[in-house]
Amino acid sequence: LYYGFWLIEVDPKSFDSTGGGDCLLSTVSVGPLMIPSMTLVCLLVALGSNASVTADAKAAMAAASSLFERIDRVSELNPFSKDGMKPKGVNGAIRVQDVCFAYPSHPDYHVCRQYSLSVKAGSVCALVGPSGSGKSTLVALLLRFYDPFSGVILIDGFDIRNVNLAWLRRQFGYVGQEPTLFHGTVADNIRMGKTLATPEQVQAAAKDA
Repeated sequence: LYYGFWLIEVDPKSFDSTGGGDCLLSTVSVGPLMIPSMTLVCLLVALGSNASVTADAKAAMAAASSLFERIDRVSELNPFSKDGMKPKGVNGAIRVQDVCFAYPSHPDYHVCRQYSLSVKAGSVCALVGPSGSGKSTLVALLLRFYDPFSGVILIDGFDIRNVNLAWLRRQFGYVGQEPTLFHGTVADNIRMGKTLATPEQVQAAAKDA
């Protein structure tokens, strides 16, 4: 705006000794006078638009902070650990004895309380029950996504906590209720569990699932 007012000239002859006088506009075109005004308008519009973006940016920063906190969190169960026994073979006999468990997000609600189950090797077992009764939880415990608070889970007589975690999970074929597909082909997704699997092994795994 200062530039616009600077373009307005004051006729010094029009001032009297008392300091009064008239301001006279010089012969200046309208264009130069409009430049500072329009610049200010554009600046205010830009600032107004950035106000909403700032709120979104703060929300995005908060979400990103939570996301990176989860990514950086170290799991208590290291799937790449070399510790634990690796039995030469597996028959598939499963025994769950007096297992108690509650999810960390709801520590006061015990999904499994003194839960026991025996499944013979080579047999087919169906777990039937209402939502929240512990069907999926039992599978998560078998794969050691979690460890029970108390009790023991045995496979062929071996406590799964003493078995190498990577070896244990390779013995299972798991299809979740809501499977998530990564970018790539179906074969690429199947190979997530065994990156060096041959096409024949991939096809066999798909048929078994």
